[in-house]
Amino acid sequence: MTGYVWRCIKEFDPENSDIELALGVADADKADKIMPGAMCAVTTHYGPYSKLPEAYGAVTKWISENGYEIAAPPYEIYVTSHFDKIPPSEWETRVFFPVKKR
Repeated sequence: MTGYVWRCIKEFDPENSDIELALGVADADKADKIMPGAMCAVTTHYGPYSKLPEAYGAVTKWISENGYEIAAPPYEIYVTSHFDKIPPSEWETRVFFPVKKR
């Protein structure tokens, strides 16, 4: 996998966020956009998507308390999901926030 296709909003607002689909692609020439490498604050969420706001809250709190600021829109990688035919309690989602030092 060479990158992720992504489209999203310029600013993150947890109360009004835009959700877009990103898929891993083997051929970067077929991607709409390749996500650039970046330093990220990351958390791994286990469980249903309805509990994702808790993961977002935890990572944004960590960012604020550790001298960082959000540098680009966040994104999620779905490691396991309903497509894996497992219960929601076993779904794994990684939440990435590109950051920079304040």
